Amino acid sequence: MLIVFENPLLKTIITEIRDKNADKRKMRENLRLCGFLSTYEILSREMEFEVKKVQTPLSYAKGITPVSKILQVVVLRAAIPFAEGGTNLIDKLGIDCSIGFVDAKRIQKEGNLNFDVEITSVKIPDWKNRIVIIYDPMLATGSTLIDVIKRIKGKKIIINSIISAPYGVEKIEKEFKDVSIYTVELDKEGKYNGLNSKGYIVPGLGDCGDRALGEF
Repeated sequence: MLIVFENPLLKTIITEIRDKNADKRKMRENLRLCGFLSTYEILSREMEFEVKKVQTPLSYAKGITPVSKILQVVVLRAAIPFAEGGTNLIDKLGIDCSIGFVDAKRIQKEGNLNFDVEITSVKIPDWKNRIVIIYDPMLATGSTLIDVIKRIKGKKIIINSIISAPYGVEKIEKEFKDVSIYTVELDKEGKYNGLNSKGYIVPGLGDCGDRALGEF
């Protein structure tokens, strides 16, 4: 299931992130904001709540409180500031949250969008009885996310992305029928269903990790 956010504040932030003149500080700042707001949108749809009775200065009132637990899975490295924004919100709400990390990169093959994925480290806490949210700002070919999802079996998965290409979305939906994909923008200009021959999203924003954290 694909959900494209209609939040105008998220759209405003994406406009700034796309600008090729945005420096690393501005990129990280906006990625954190995207993580905060997108996580808010996801939790408002996916969280379970229970009724809570509280005493006010004058009487009693019925309210609600979240009961779901969260597991954030951060796909290194571009997702670090993106997920950090989400963690900030989750912590402010007092929600039980664990955080896992996957160090993954795709092996470039010119003219071939079926990339191999190299995963050098997987550190994911127990995900049982938790809502699993995978943070990866760019959903391009979907190869990395498919490999990550296969390692978290037996649980409904939520993908939180900033910009996605139909190519990767369709690939994930074909492989996993019960995965929910949330994204701020769905870019379709690339020749290959939103991608160019190198597997980059068009118009996209370039290499998110390099632009936010520096090239190496």
